[in-house]
Amino acid sequence: MATHFRLGFLLCDHTVGAVAARFGDYPALYRAAFADVVGHVEWRQYDASRGELPADPRECDGYLVSGSRSEEHTSELQSHSD
Repeated sequence: MATHFRLGFLLCDHTVGAVAARFGDYPALYRAAFADVVGHVEWRQYDASRGELPADPRECDGYLVSGSRSEEHTSELQSHSD
């Protein structure tokens, strides 16, 4: 029996310019990276850049978070580390 893993992908931004032209957007990049396990992974995408997030963290077994040109959370994280 194949192992089944629910993988959530939090899309925090979109690629632009030369990166987008060469590699596509983040979902395509991440799916390509996991192409070898396609039959074993259920992929769930959430557009966090538009406020779409899992209703419950247990919806998926694990999460990947895309890159983002905006680092709005950085100052909040730094303030908690002081």
